[in-house]
Amino acid sequence: MRTGRCWMVVGWLFWGGLATASGPPFEPEVSAADRRLLQAAFAVGQTNVVAAAEMLETGTRRSAAVAFAAGNFYFQAEEYTSAQRSYEEAIAVLPRFRAAKANLGRIYLLRDDAAGTIGLYQELVADGQADADLYVLLGHALQMQGRAVSAETAFRNALLLQPDLYEALTGLTQALFMQERYQEALSLTREVLALQPENQDVWRLRANAFLLLERHAQAIRSLETARRLGLADADMLALQGDLLLHASQPVDALDAYQAAFAGAPASPERVVRAIDGFLLLDDLDGAQAMLADVDMQAWSDAERAALLRLQGQLHWQQEHVGRAETLLQEALQLNPLDGRALLLLATIAEASGQAERALLYSERAARISGYEVEALVQQAQIEVGRQRYARAIRLLEDAQTRRAQPHVARYLEQLRKMQM
Repeated sequence: MRTGRCWMVVGWLFWGGLATASGPPFEPEVSAADRRLLQAAFAVGQTNVVAAAEMLETGTRRSAAVAFAAGNFYFQAEEYTSAQRSYEEAIAVLPRFRAAKANLGRIYLLRDDAAGTIGLYQELVADGQADADLYVLLGHALQMQGRAVSAETAFRNALLLQPDLYEALTGLTQALFMQERYQEALSLTREVLALQPENQDVWRLRANAFLLLERHAQAIRSLETARRLGLADADMLALQGDLLLHASQPVDALDAYQAAFAGAPASPERVVRAIDGFLLLDDLDGAQAMLADVDMQAWSDAERAALLRLQGQLHWQQEHVGRAETLLQEALQLNPLDGRALLLLATIAEASGQAERALLYSERAARISGYEVEALVQQAQIEVGRQRYARAIRLLEDAQTRRAQPHVARYLEQLRKMQM
């Protein structure tokens, strides 16, 4: 990732370095010979930064100023390996070279080496050389390591030095979110969006914070605002669709989903979850519309099986029994461990008066991890339909032993009373 501003060639290279009275200098002295070389390189660098950097490859031990300037040219050319080597050379010559350390830390960030950045920047903080931008970059590096509390401190230090620094405000918002301090993060998003209302990441974070606080209506409104601003990407639109389905607003949910999936193929998991939601709401038109837009060519067998099972469920709810069974059998051919397909086939068989066949399907489902309890309850219901109450009671007791459920407990109690 790119964080902060790239450190460009600075003016002190022309008029000499600054030494401090308290110790070694933070910036290099520039000799007359180095000044001439740098001026020539800067002239070339106006049109060709790589050529300028190569002019500074002297083949001998370079001064810190020349090595640093070469690093800057390489940085601008995005040749980060050469830039890193040059900055490290400059620091070897001048160990307290602040600008070289700052830029080297940026290189480490670009290479996802958070530890390298943190080590360098902690040295600068300890040396009293940290400014607001450096604290922001240190905060980003700490976040990359999951050290949210330390990152928060870094971003707050940046804001002490520069209260309106946008990068520090957004970083602090993310640090609070990482600590699950969602209400504080929400409060800060208002300040961030006042400075830059078109920040997509902050709108996303704001919606997620509302969601995690179970304030779904406000999450929907945040996503809708981002959508009207043209900032909502496919993931945000799909999340809006999920929330609208949860709020029993299938028409609006369908609109959000179709907008989400229009630009690029959606993930199979997201599509399956959306169609499943429409079927749960018994919105068959919505489910049909979603299914019509699906392209399964790049899907795995298990993903294709899940979609075929949903198609089968749709046909079952539309009372197209034969077509439903065919689709569910096709799903099982692709994924024999699709427990939901087996349970639905058991339901269809029972409704058709084929109790033995229904039991076979539910018994197969009971052997699949994650479906044992639901399958046992279904078997019990089939046995009740056959007036085999003792068998049904044993099956429900087994189900309750595996996972106790209040509605199953009530059903079990009713059956026991019938046996008395």
